[in-house]
Amino acid sequence: MSAAVTSRPELVSVAPATVPTKFFVQAHTIAKTALKQSKIAGFFGSPGTGKTTAITEFCGRCGVPSIYISAAVMPQRKEIYEEILLGSVGAFSPKATARELRRECEAVLSSCPWVVVVDECHNLRNMWHQQLRGLHDPARFCLLLVGTADAADNLKRDGQLWSRVKLRMWFDTLEGAELVNVLHKMHPVLANTNPNLLMEVDRRDCRGNLRDWGAILDLALPLLPNTRTPDRLGERVVKAEPPGIPGRFTVLLQRGR
Repeated sequence: MSAAVTSRPELVSVAPATVPTKFFVQAHTIAKTALKQSKIAGFFGSPGTGKTTAITEFCGRCGVPSIYISAAVMPQRKEIYEEILLGSVGAFSPKATARELRRECEAVLSSCPWVVVVDECHNLRNMWHQQLRGLHDPARFCLLLVGTADAADNLKRDGQLWSRVKLRMWFDTLEGAELVNVLHKMHPVLANTNPNLLMEVDRRDCRGNLRDWGAILDLALPLLPNTRTPDRLGERVVKAEPPGIPGRFTVLLQRGR
């Protein structure tokens, strides 16, 4: 009599930045300080190091309303005001002037504690620098700027805004034992994997980038057997290509015995 096959549980990858790396913990500490003191904080670093997810996780836990804005490459003059009003009260008047929208934003942001996140802040230009500074000075809300390392250089060109970014931190890729420890926490499949093999895959494909490790999991998990037997990345090579990124990864997979 054959045994029934039981579906293997939890074959969904974990959002990499929710694993408490040292950068994740430090970012939450800085963001809490910025919220408590109504300051401006900057979070900078290479793509895939966990900046955006760490800050959005903070917004979900901090207990106050938040507004998320992804900065456009070529923002329009009134866009920052419109985005804040959409994220707070859900609407704005298209016919309102920039001055009228600014006053409405100031009233909203002064009404209670707010967290405003401006992601992709390396796209900001001087106009948005001035508008954000002009909003923050009277309203005194928590403003979190998130972007690449270039964002800091961009902000420095406007000394008036940069001088108000009192709290700053840089995210970086993880290496060595610290990386292996984080990967083991990301998913049981990685926890069961030989640390030397994890380092080999990282050197070849990911280079400490947690977003790329998330892509590795997304490719590997559908290939796992539908059983409760522990699985791991292994020496058996299974070539798989994510949509739109041909040849980006070679997924190493070994089925559990």
